[in-house]
Amino acid sequence: MDLKTNPINSVSVRTFHVPWLDALVTGVGLLCDLPFVLPWFSFGVPLKGVVGLVCAVGMCAPWLARRRFPLGSFLVSLGFAIVQVLFVPLPVPGSDVPLNMFDGVVTPLPSSVMVVFGVYNVASRSRWLQALIAALLALSFVGVVAAWQVRAGWVSRDAVMLAVMLIGWVWGWGLLVGSLRERNRQLECERDIRVSLAVVGERTRIAREIHDAVSHSLVSMTVMAEAAGRLVDSDPAKAGKVMSMVSSTGRAATADIRRVLTVLRDDDTSAGDSTQPSLVNLDALVARARAGGVDVELTVRGERRTLPTGLDAAAYRIVQESLTNAVKHGGPSSTRIEVTLDYGGDALTIRVDDDGAGPKSHHDGGFTDGGRGLIGMRERVDAYDGTLRFGPAPRGGFEVVAVLPFDDAHDGER
Repeated sequence: MDLKTNPINSVSVRTFHVPWLDALVTGVGLLCDLPFVLPWFSFGVPLKGVVGLVCAVGMCAPWLARRRFPLGSFLVSLGFAIVQVLFVPLPVPGSDVPLNMFDGVVTPLPSSVMVVFGVYNVASRSRWLQALIAALLALSFVGVVAAWQVRAGWVSRDAVMLAVMLIGWVWGWGLLVGSLRERNRQLECERDIRVSLAVVGERTRIAREIHDAVSHSLVSMTVMAEAAGRLVDSDPAKAGKVMSMVSSTGRAATADIRRVLTVLRDDDTSAGDSTQPSLVNLDALVARARAGGVDVELTVRGERRTLPTGLDAAAYRIVQESLTNAVKHGGPSSTRIEVTLDYGGDALTIRVDDDGAGPKSHHDGGFTDGGRGLIGMRERVDAYDGTLRFGPAPRGGFEVVAVLPFDDAHDGER
């Protein structure tokens, strides 16, 4: 999986939390109320002036907590707005003493608009049921106030309808913003999940590459070193050749590790394609195994064909891991390994048979998941929609059979 690929192929809607903006709205609301509340003191009714100030603060201050408690802040603002229109109406033009609602006039303070703001806030941050409750409560409040004002001749019915439409529009806009905000959270969650999966996939790929390269090289070096030890007295010249193979195998393992580390350090993974393992190097792989005293027979059926880089590397690694397992787990009874490549019409079939004991965890005759190497082979085969079977062979020993389709869909790098 390519870590450079954008894990989300759509544009997420981002929202910004600006604390000072909420404080600014609260302060502006309070300042707008002062010219309407302070006259109560000049009318000689300071108690209503104090209550008016308290209501103004009660309607504006909850806006500071709107993000954590959207419904609660709305209800507090609405409650103080109701108290204000009931007990602290604004002065009536042409009258020296303010009237109350029972005299036919109900006039809210300018900060009562915070109720409308609260509807938007609840709709954009809460569940739809809470948003509906907030909208109905706001409509009820506006309806009662408007009814008294229409009766007093202060406003027309058209203005009332406009206020109702405004609340409906604010409610709908809040629902839209809320849905976009939720979608944004989902996109961010999906992005985090995909990035995590990409990291895990890349780690798995690197671990598989290191295991396949280093494990095989170490096993081959061990087998060849043991063979050289047995030959050092009887045939020093041959022992020297075997030790030379040990040296070349070690250098090859070092090159493989460097290639993997280069991929880790370089985002452009195409730079390492030239050093990818290939079936072209299969003869050298078999030669190293033979140099260690293992009888390996390689058979190629059908016409060789050029394989995509990824498929070619997967086929090489499958043969390499199968040889490693045969040498490592075959035991002293292992004397022969047969490697067969069959280039069929639509798939490459790889078969590796040995006459050894095989891994101890696979003596049940079934083709089940195995150790890290066998799991790595299954991952490689699955990446190309192939099939893999491994387990005790019918004639004894252990066998691995992998089928890799020649599918044009996999011709590109994965």
